Amino acid sequence: MLPAVMLGILVATTAAAQTELDFGDAPDASVDPQWSYPTVLADDGARHLVPEDPTYFLGINPTWYTVRVSVDSSGVQGNRNSWNPSISADGRFVGFSSYSTNLVPGDTNGAWDVFVSGVFEMLDADPDGTPTASALGDDRDGNDDESGVEFLCCMYPGGTADVLIDVSAAGYVNAWIDFNADGDWGDGGEQILTDHAVAAGTNEISYSVPAGGAIPSTYARVRFTSYDPAGALGVNGHASDGEVEDYSIDGTPLFANGFETGTTTEWSVTVP
Repeated sequence: MLPAVMLGILVATTAAAQTELDFGDAPDASVDPQWSYPTVLADDGARHLVPEDPTYFLGINPTWYTVRVSVDSSGVQGNRNSWNPSISADGRFVGFSSYSTNLVPGDTNGAWDVFVSGVFEMLDADPDGTPTASALGDDRDGNDDESGVEFLCCMYPGGTADVLIDVSAAGYVNAWIDFNADGDWGDGGEQILTDHAVAAGTNEISYSVPAGGAIPSTYARVRFTSYDPAGALGVNGHASDGEVEDYSIDGTPLFANGFETGTTTEWSVTVP
């Protein structure tokens, strides 16, 4: 449980000037020697400056949602009344009073307490990149901020495919897919979007898929900025605002004899 004085301390801390960065989470050689994506700072990993009040990020603006905060860390509703909510200046935390005894372990004092709940973190700061095989390492702190991009089925060699990109404001997107899954985004045709202008909200964008063999399951990186990088933003390095998100994506679906594997098809035949 947090005593009442902690609410004031927390709000004052979040309002302080700070230099924080957002990193990616694609796997590198520390996860598997097959991968060499620039994710951590030591490899000049992609990183974006996170201001005190982020305006430019990948994902839906959190003001579009209503969220219950009087819950425990696993989402279970408090078992008694809660009241007196107070929102921090940056909108990231809500303090409230409650008689609930199940919001934190060991609450047996039989009195009302003050709690602080993190609500939205559409763009969170990271101490460094968090390479993982799932490319979800950035969510390990409980903030699911990888919600801005959806790669639509399917990627066929030599064709086109579509991606949905949600952004908080108008800006520019650069994106890469490791089509041959060789552990980098440096091969020809692997940058699928270059300084592509996007509008606030959802953008459906088509991109070209290189010709060649079937595409294996692989990884993608998407970087969003408020400004036009004019060709200067790569898969690594610093950006002065915006966000980077990495994704594990499926490749070309497998087919056998003209039918997608995993399906069941009824055939009628005449037996002599």
